[in-house]
Amino acid sequence: MASKTQIDLPQKQYLDIDELSTLSGLSVSTLRRYVRQGKIIALQPGGPGSRLLFRPDALERAGTLPEDTGEPVSPGPRQLPGRRPGWMTPRTESLTSKQ
Repeated sequence: MASKTQIDLPQKQYLDIDELSTLSGLSVSTLRRYVRQGKIIALQPGGPGSRLLFRPDALERAGTLPEDTGEPVSPGPRQLPGRRPGWMTPRTESLTSKQ
């Protein structure tokens, strides 16, 4: 019986912006801003206006990895002071038919 051999696929040399966003947890717009500001290096093989390619270790090289604080990335909307508008307050009255 022939033994199965596992084929090692080569690691990708470059990631597109969506793949880097998924791996890093940073949004695509944040990565684009980092490229504009010169914080991370991106390649554009097709010239200006073409897609961005990144080395897999681009964020480690730049030192711009997001720190894991253990808290959620977006805590949600904060409660503003003051009264809530009528359309936001839940109705507590029971709707009964008039007799």
